[in-house]
Amino acid sequence: MRTFRRAIFAVIVGTGVLRAQAADSIRSESVAGGVTHTRFVRLAGPWIVNVLAIDMRRMELELRHSRALDQLRGREKTTAIVARAVQGGETVLAAVNTDFFDLKTGENENNSVIGGEWWKGVAVSDSPADSSGKVHAQFALDARRRPLIDQFAFDGVVIGSRDTFPLSALNAIPRAVNSAALFTSRYRTPAPLDSVRQTIEVQLAPVGQSGDSLLFVRAPQSAGGAVLTGYESFGRRVGSLRNDDTLRVVLRTLPRTPPLDLLVGGWPRIVRDGVNIAASSGALEGAIPRNIGLRNPRTAVGFSRDSNTLYLVTVDGRSKTSVGMTGVELGGLMIELGAYQALNFDGGGSTTMVVRDRIVNTPSDSAGERAVGDALLLVQHANRSRPAPPALPALDSARLMANLSALAADSMEGRKMGTPGGVRAREFLVRELTRLGFSPARQSFSSAGVNLLATLRGTKHADRCIVVSAHYDHLGIRNGTIYPGADDNASGTSAVLAMAQWFKAHPPEHSIIFAFFDGEEEGLLGAKAFVNSPPVPLGNMIANVNLDMVSRSTKGEIYASGSSEYPAMKPLLDSIAQIAPVRLLLGHDTGIGESNWIQQSDQGAFANKKIPFIYFGVEDHPDYHKPGDTVAHIEPAFFYRCAKTIAEFVRRLDLAAIVR
Repeated sequence: MRTFRRAIFAVIVGTGVLRAQAADSIRSESVAGGVTHTRFVRLAGPWIVNVLAIDMRRMELELRHSRALDQLRGREKTTAIVARAVQGGETVLAAVNTDFFDLKTGENENNSVIGGEWWKGVAVSDSPADSSGKVHAQFALDARRRPLIDQFAFDGVVIGSRDTFPLSALNAIPRAVNSAALFTSRYRTPAPLDSVRQTIEVQLAPVGQSGDSLLFVRAPQSAGGAVLTGYESFGRRVGSLRNDDTLRVVLRTLPRTPPLDLLVGGWPRIVRDGVNIAASSGALEGAIPRNIGLRNPRTAVGFSRDSNTLYLVTVDGRSKTSVGMTGVELGGLMIELGAYQALNFDGGGSTTMVVRDRIVNTPSDSAGERAVGDALLLVQHANRSRPAPPALPALDSARLMANLSALAADSMEGRKMGTPGGVRAREFLVRELTRLGFSPARQSFSSAGVNLLATLRGTKHADRCIVVSAHYDHLGIRNGTIYPGADDNASGTSAVLAMAQWFKAHPPEHSIIFAFFDGEEEGLLGAKAFVNSPPVPLGNMIANVNLDMVSRSTKGEIYASGSSEYPAMKPLLDSIAQIAPVRLLLGHDTGIGESNWIQQSDQGAFANKKIPFIYFGVEDHPDYHKPGDTVAHIEPAFFYRCAKTIAEFVRRLDLAAIVR
């Protein structure tokens, strides 16, 4: 009889020991920098477990979702998926199987995002084993490589010139009776007709993409085209779309996230915030006993509390040497390894882990490795390193929201220039600036407009300045209804206040004028008055940084406009985009019409005087210039991240000492 040496092992990532535990037999190897593969045996199960621990801080490491045969349908062995990537020139360190799939077609049962592209979207799982109607948990990486596990439901929307309606599914037939679905070129076969529900289809031709939005026009079927299908009452809405009407199809999830680079399904979540919740998965996600309650081969994914370490795990099963685990046992194992969040992937005969070019677990099917629907690949890139991200300015988040709420309160009556509400808003700003240690100057113009200017003297180049601005006025009261202007532009005003507070404690090298303009809604009146009667010579102004609408975006993105006019700004913006906690995009500063924002806020007055500028703002939302622009619709986390990102740009602009 073979004797196993009982050992204490540790999963090592980089130089840190993350978790130690007991095993009867252990073998560990370094696969690459930041990647460790450990195989251990526990006779008490008995269990044979394989663990990949991955340091997500290593920029050269990429986790990639890959479909079998690179198609929406089809099955392929995990080793074959790896081989295709290697043949394409990739260095694949490891791979595991992932989502549940249809054994006949190979189509995965849940949402699928690959390389930032939506392949499939469903409100609830397509699983024939689950009729609960509960959303299944999934694993995701956002565009900044942050791992997420949640019950993500597809929640799309179609926006046309005359109608906006929800999109219930992408490349899948929706369950809802009255609904709409989009079938893209990924679907490859004709959009399926429904034998029960009345349907109307329209052909769409692609005309571009913007973030997580696809742009189409209604046109005859073309290469790469799509089909929009309306079911029952939605058929009329789909059919009424006009020819040549540009449609914006927004692809997103509930709960909302920043744009996703990867989304892949599983079932169910087994660890949430360090707690084993597998026993509750039936109530939470409709998990069935044979899935979660029986001992089976398992594949799982999890990550540490700080999100720095990712764990890919397989447990062998259905043999005398390893009987497999229940969901509860798997949850306990993931917590032992150090996972704070964890999800069960497809298991049984599908369970496969590949390290380099070999299978390291023992598949349970008698024929060996099973062909699956998709896999996660760990790819290594040469000559890619990830520097430690710098700390962004730590603004006062509580006061940021408190100031926005105060400015958008009903008592401010919409802050229209020359009204009592506008005066109250101005006096509120004076009190806040005085509290921060400034002595704000008033600059009057026209008959009722007043700008507020708070100057912070630079430590090295006091004669040269950056103007950081936002307009505090809005539309006031119209027909007895208050237009609160929470995003437009209590958000920008509050963010400038927060930056004034931070730079007061962290003195800049150049002087900064924090300008709060009045009369923007009347035609940039305050900004024009400022540049026509400047407190310092225009030639001494390095740049204007203007904020207008910075607190709402379902896509998690904000635009920086102006670098096309002033290319010296682009390297600064590019460097910040790499570390920004929001998606920072450059654009809206070329061409003509509404897509060019140069003259659409106070930066226009500076542009007219040839003063470099960068304007930060989000794209228009449904409450733009409407009474619905209220505090209730603000996204506090996004707002705070935007404010920090813009503050970092001002900090780097100050240090860059760009000369006009």
